[in-house]
Amino acid sequence: MCRPRLFDACQTRTWNLMIDVIAQSGRYSKRLVSQFVVEGEKRYWLHIAIDRFTGEVIDQQLEAVYD
Repeated sequence: MCRPRLFDACQTRTWNLMIDVIAQSGRYSKRLVSQFVVEGEKRYWLHIAIDRFTGEVIDQQLEAVYD
């Protein structure tokens, strides 16, 4: 009797990645040039599916996140 092994049954050809992007807008402080004053912020989730063997991006989706 041959039983399938778990890694044979679950092998996938793609990598699925989720990247959390936080974009900030603002200005630098007049007193301290190294200090950035945040005036606005947007957040996005970028979902990417990549073929493991070719490295080709198969699918991508950008989703705005509202807290």
